[in-house]
Amino acid sequence: MNFFDLHCDTVTESMERGMGLRENDLHLSLNRASVFEKWCQVFAVFVPDTLNEFEAESYFDNACEFFFKEIAENSDKIALCKAASDLWDFTMSGKCAAILAMENSKAVNSISRLQKLYETGLRIITLTWNGTNSAGGGSKSGGGLTAWGCDLVRAAQSMGVVIDASHLSDAAFWDLTRVSSAPFIASHSNARSVFNNRRSLTDEQIKFIAKNGGLIGLNFYSEFLGSNGGVAELLRHAQHMLELGTEDVLCIGTDFDGAQISSELAGVERVPCVRQYFEQNGVSSSLCDKIFFENAFNFFENVLQL
Repeated sequence: MNFFDLHCDTVTESMERGMGLRENDLHLSLNRASVFEKWCQVFAVFVPDTLNEFEAESYFDNACEFFFKEIAENSDKIALCKAASDLWDFTMSGKCAAILAMENSKAVNSISRLQKLYETGLRIITLTWNGTNSAGGGSKSGGGLTAWGCDLVRAAQSMGVVIDASHLSDAAFWDLTRVSSAPFIASHSNARSVFNNRRSLTDEQIKFIAKNGGLIGLNFYSEFLGSNGGVAELLRHAQHMLELGTEDVLCIGTDFDGAQISSELAGVERVPCVRQYFEQNGVSSSLCDKIFFENAFNFFENVLQL
């Protein structure tokens, strides 16, 4: 099968634990992802809220250095995507098409810094984590976007860097809808009305992203799924979002190596079983093709033309 995952934290987890990407005991490794014919993976560098801005920049840069070194050492299996042509070239050659993301914009404090990061390969920015930073309020702290947050959104979108609304407070989300000039994504967020968690999206937010051509990645984190946090709960979130008109925007954003995940879902090698469960429980094969690969691939094929 083909797979496009909008979010994993494997880079920072690998770096912190001294493990490589090729083989490890984490949720994701390059070797265990050989189950996929075509594979695109967004690798997010998670920047902790506890770091100040100077520390955040240094941490992000160190993680990128680690990531780029891993890519160079495993060039037979993975390559960094910077343009739409890379998606085609790398997936057709059997490599992981890797997209670099920043989770928590605390690691960028100027437009010149953003431009530099774009040139090195940054293509997605999650504006906040759970707390407040200079860009705005997170899902736990609350608060809207700041003036700098609005400037960051405008500059990023003009360059072709995708804005990620996962982790935003409700106020900041709606501020984003007013300042954004391009579709944005929620890379790893579930449905709040299925299981009530403030990190998840309301029905109105889901409808807005769907109407405006963004993406929503189903998150495997047990705490956001409800009940036993397994594949049945994941399907409930998917079915609800589909009822809200997300056929062309619904994707997968596993949150591998960034969350506690049920044994039914934990591990990149489990993804084919997840798709099989969806198909056995009412999701057509063609719709699964869209959710597990095509929606995200088509979105980034357009974005990466910039």
